[in-house]
Amino acid sequence: MPGATETDFFERADMMDTKIGQIGDEHDGEAPDVTRLGDGRYRVNAALPILELKEILGAELPRNGWNTVGGLIYGLAGAIPAEGATVAVANFQFTVEKVRGRRIVTVLVTKLSSGTPESKRGQP
Repeated sequence: MPGATETDFFERADMMDTKIGQIGDEHDGEAPDVTRLGDGRYRVNAALPILELKEILGAELPRNGWNTVGGLIYGLAGAIPAEGATVAVANFQFTVEKVRGRRIVTVLVTKLSSGTPESKRGQP
């Protein structure tokens, strides 16, 4: 951007982080809340608020008393999900990538193609 200073760049990045959460790519050193992996795939911190993920994906995700992506998966799975467990909602598949104890740490979110049937629950 001609005439822009380093400060301008960082101020814009801070505004984006404030508005939609920290977004990075797979080459960033620090673990962001959402990492675009390409081909409609994202790695998501399970503690990310559902409202923020709705904004990033442009999808209607249910809340039903859940505040976080991890809570959404627990609620839809109906049990403590193991790594690899999947749920599908709003044309996206949510796959539990990493679990620590009883807590979901990271989730892979994949946009389903229009011909892919949506299922509510699935186990690895």
